[in-house]
Amino acid sequence: MFDPVLSLDHPFHYGSLTGQQQALRIVKAVRQRGQVAHAWLIHGESGLGMELLATAFARALLCQTAGEEACEGCSSCQRTARLDHPDLKLVLALPSAAGKSSSATAGEKAETEDPTAQVAEEFARARESFREMPFDVPALSGARQILVAQARHVKHWAYTKSFEGGRRVCLIMDAERMGTQAQNALLKLLEEPPDDMVLLLCSSQPEGLLPTIHSRCQQLRLRSVPVDELGQWLDTTRDVAGRGRELAQMAGGNPGRALHLVHSTAQDAEEEGGIWSVPDFVRCLLMRKVDVLHARIMAMDSSRDREALSQFIGELQDWIMDGELITELGSDEAAPRLKRPLDRERLERMQQVVRIRNRQRIMEALMEASRQVRANINVFSLLTVMAQRMRKEFEAVRQA
Repeated sequence: MFDPVLSLDHPFHYGSLTGQQQALRIVKAVRQRGQVAHAWLIHGESGLGMELLATAFARALLCQTAGEEACEGCSSCQRTARLDHPDLKLVLALPSAAGKSSSATAGEKAETEDPTAQVAEEFARARESFREMPFDVPALSGARQILVAQARHVKHWAYTKSFEGGRRVCLIMDAERMGTQAQNALLKLLEEPPDDMVLLLCSSQPEGLLPTIHSRCQQLRLRSVPVDELGQWLDTTRDVAGRGRELAQMAGGNPGRALHLVHSTAQDAEEEGGIWSVPDFVRCLLMRKVDVLHARIMAMDSSRDREALSQFIGELQDWIMDGELITELGSDEAAPRLKRPLDRERLERMQQVVRIRNRQRIMEALMEASRQVRANINVFSLLTVMAQRMRKEFEAVRQA
């Protein structure tokens, strides 16, 4: 669960954003002066908080006090905190099958129908996920694109009367997922926007949008956060045992990536075996996510427990040998000979998706790592080299 920086029960306020002072000054100033553009393109690397900033900005625009940010006390603020205000629309990429009938229907029906209604339950779960992790774009399973039907519905919605008698604000996440047709449908709204409507587009790939979309939007770019600043934010708002700067550096100044590192480290500590869990270490190798594997190796290094490390390498050798037995003999015949019988199910699943090119090379890498532990070699370097050598021998199984 994402715990906000301020003592509030939701994260959608400017205080939850870190390292984006320039962007915050801009949105606060235009709100205060009453000079809010009809369309904004908020862009930057995924994980910097474009969606969080856009949502906090939308809440400020809908707040009944008309201050530079949401007051958190009025009825509008209470509803926007839940993302269920009638004058706030959230647009997410949908599976291409959703809205198919709407796209095919001629006339007014094609514009008035909301394709989101067809995946209402999943949409609600994605929205709640966004509340919990606002540095992540909420996603629906199989989401591929923002449909033409969605763009048409936004256009129709924008011209209807406001429920509160004030502004209407539309948030479009992953705006680059709009195809040319959807962008052209939205372009008509940008060319003749209603006076009370504000459109906030968020994108980590703004080059995927038409030049005509760019030219009609106020541009707001978010940048990576200085490592010291992000590290201090992590130390203050997360239980990271003083490792904030280290995690910030690993994340490259990206708050969303840093929070994933925090989460993965905490999850490892909760799981049986913690950072020394052999199946989880292998899973990190197979996922090919460098930041997650790096976080685990850093945690192993920080433990300064060479006895646990030595035992871990021995268990890793047993894991590889057991996997080869299952491959050669079959699961049932290999079962009595397995050194780690409790991991049999995980080993079987691994055999379905990956094979080892050369087991001998992996065993040599593990034996070399075992010798280096006894020789008091730097643990981080030892594990990094070992992981790299192991990865080279893993090959994805081609599915028929």
